[in-house]
Order: sequence, then C-alpha cells, then structure tokens
Amino acid sequence: MAPNHFFIMFLGIVICCSCHKNQDAITDTPQSAGGTVVTVGIVDSSGGNIYIAGVYDGHAAYWKNGRLTHLPDGGMSSSATGITVAGTDVFIAGDVDDLATYWKNDTLIVLDQNAYATSITTSAGDVYVAGYVTGAKPYSAVYWKNGQLTILADTAVAGCIKVSGTDVYVAGYTNGISGQKATYWKNGHAVNLDPGLGLVSVSFADAIAVDGNDVYIAGGDMMGTAEYWRNDSLVILKSGMSGGSGDRASTSGIVVSGNDVYVSGNFSRNNLAAYWKNDRDGLVVLGQNTQTSSIAALGSDVYIAGTAEQNGNFWIVKYWKNGKPVNLTDGSKPAYANSIFVARL
Repeated sequence: MAPNHFFIMFLGIVICCSCHKNQDAITDTPQSAGGTVVTVGIVDSSGGNIYIAGVYDGHAAYWKNGRLTHLPDGGMSSSATGITVAGTDVFIAGDVDDLATYWKNDTLIVLDQNAYATSITTSAGDVYVAGYVTGAKPYSAVYWKNGQLTILADTAVAGCIKVSGTDVYVAGYTNGISGQKATYWKNGHAVNLDPGLGLVSVSFADAIAVDGNDVYIAGGDMMGTAEYWRNDSLVILKSGMSGGSGDRASTSGIVVSGNDVYVSGNFSRNNLAAYWKNDRDGLVVLGQNTQTSSIAALGSDVYIAGTAEQNGNFWIVKYWKNGKPVNLTDGSKPAYANSIFVARL
C-alpha cells in the first residue's frame, strides 16, 4: 500500500541485524470467513476475478470476489500489503510482526527478519517482492527474487515493484544530503525524478507501471502535490502550491490501459477519495471520508480499492468499479484495503 503523504513520517528504526527464518517457524491454519460471502454490496465479477489484500481484525487477509480468507500468521499481528495472481495461484506480500513475508495461496514464506514487504509481482515463474530492511543505515530499499535479497540503496524505501521482460522496476524514495527524492530503479540502477518545483526537498514515488518502453510513476511531494511521470515527462494532477495547506493531495496507484493513464489518490480536505484519467481535467471524486489505496484496470473497466470511515475511524473495506462503490465489510471488525488485482476470467 502506498503511504499517506499528507504528512511526512521519517523512519526512526532500531538498529538490528537481518537474518533468514525458516517458514516452519510460523504455522497456522488458514480459514475462510465461515465459508460465506461477507460483502455488504453485490460484487460484479463478470469482467474478472477481483482480489483485494489488506487487514481484517488485526490480521492479514484477502478477499476474492467478496469472499474473505484469513492468512496464516501464527496468531501474531500481520498485514497483507500487495497481491497478484498467476494462473491458479494467489501471491500476497505482507508482514508478520517484524518479518517480511509472502504467501503463495495458503503457504507462508518468510523472507527476512526486521524487514517489511510492500509489493509483489510474478514473471515467468519467479516471485518478486519489494520492501525495506532495517539495520545500521538505518533502513535500505530492497527486493527479493525467489527469496534472494538484492539491496538497491541505503537510507531508502522501496514501495512498488513491476517486471517487464527481463527488466525489474522498483519505485520508492532515497534520502540524502539534498533531501528525500522520488526514485525508481531499473535493474538496480537508480533514477531520481524531478518533482517540478525547485524548492521541494521531499518527494516520493508511490507506484509504478510499465507499458512497452514507457515507465509511469505516480508520486508527489511535501507540498501536497499529486503527479505522475511518464519517463522524464511530468504531469501535475494537483499542485500543492494552490488551494491552501488544507487542500493537499497524494497518489496511491497507477495503471495504464490502452492509451489512458489512471492514477488513484486522495485529498486531505474532507478525506476525499479520487482518481484521475490522464490529467487534472480527468479528475473523478469517488466519495468523502474515504481513502484509496490501489488501482487496477482490465480492458475499459477501472477498479480502485479503498477504506471508508466508520464511527470516526477507517474500518470498512470497499472498492469501486468504474466509480460505483461496493462495500466488502460491514464495520463490525476493523478492516483495511491495501492492494487490488483483477484477473481475467
């Protein structure tokens, strides 16, 4: 899930060393929610199977077409942060306590201790997970390929990963003397992105998409700007220099479908969830007191995952298909949506 950038949180992380743990260290039996569909609304899966990863009552979970599945975590606090599907297999990235993990269907695989997994994808049978590990730096942007760790940069965070052919793309940010910079890595080589406002010292890349030879990165800056880059070309969706400090925006996901670019995001004023199609003129407001977390597209259909406010807190998991909302939980348990994937039928 892309972080909420209405305010910037710098990581203060205890120095510790990373080690691998065997997945047998955590055992649990995955459970469905009584074998029943727990949706409040009606799921329209006619276009594709809809998968949403997140948290249900303090534990990692995912929904397939509204049906809730709890992921094994040994009873510890856990979170599902990313999801993808390859054939009949479901892959979910996440965390169990301080362990970076992923699940393949019902099997838990531990990647590293004192580490956090943020995104997952697959390609040609290989599993790629982005995240960061803590240590003396005090944290480093990394990704794992089939469990093998690659360090991208120290004092950096990786938030999203995509693979195109033999190329691995990771979006995130780096910290240095000149400030925090929106960054993506292609096969380990860093590309710093220009946020377009010369005075900005804090920027970030929230999500990445690859279409042919073009790389699209959604992100923003400390001023509350929402924007995306197509290669080196910047498109500002909402300027943080306008509208006052109470009208800040952020992005949460990006997807390309045909000739169109869709970016999900949020506005701080009234907690508005929204998405943009191509540019600022393509703004679509989804609702108040809600937040988006991820976006997907299948053909001409656009799917956005999010969380809605219940009794002053963000409790209800929902998604929008072409702007039409569907609630997946009823607010009886705290629940959060972090990632969405739509698989063709």
